[in-house]
Amino acid sequence: MRKSSTLLICGLCVLLQLGGCRSSADNSRGSGVINGSRGRFPAFLVGRWDSEKGGWKVVFEADGTISSVGIPITPGKLIPNQTTVVEMDNGIKDTFKLRDCIASYRPQTRELAVSIDVEYFRVANSFEGGGNDVFVGTVSADGLTWEANWYSRKSAAVDANGLDKPVPVVFEKVECPFVSEGAEVK
Repeated sequence: MRKSSTLLICGLCVLLQLGGCRSSADNSRGSGVINGSRGRFPAFLVGRWDSEKGGWKVVFEADGTISSVGIPITPGKLIPNQTTVVEMDNGIKDTFKLRDCIASYRPQTRELAVSIDVEYFRVANSFEGGGNDVFVGTVSADGLTWEANWYSRKSAAVDANGLDKPVPVVFEKVECPFVSEGAEVK
């Protein structure tokens, strides 16, 4: 599993380099890659997945693209290949600029990988940066839980292979995705 995950992470990094630098005019959603499923994204993955802890959210569309994400440092919904400004209760505006968010699924092993590429963020007019967060793990047989390892390019804890030490994150499928008001993903 570790070797397979390492290869999948490396593959996502290559895809980011090839597709992650497009402007927002090129694509308003992230990319999807489905390995071994004849180009079809599994219906059971479509919708919103929330982490049990930490505030991560990922919304998958039927074509395998990621239409929006939530990250721990903001309550806002972020859209791939767009800049989002979130006004906080105190009037301060936080800014987030995402590149592609890429999903990859291997049906043979039920392994799902997601890469969230934040080109730039500025929070509370004082904290700014960017980075890439990758989640790799297995989706449960019932399709309701995704046990992933989180790798972050920003992290200082790097293992012997040059990859960040993984942090376990459990995502759960949410039936009512955070898409436009009244919309429903089945």
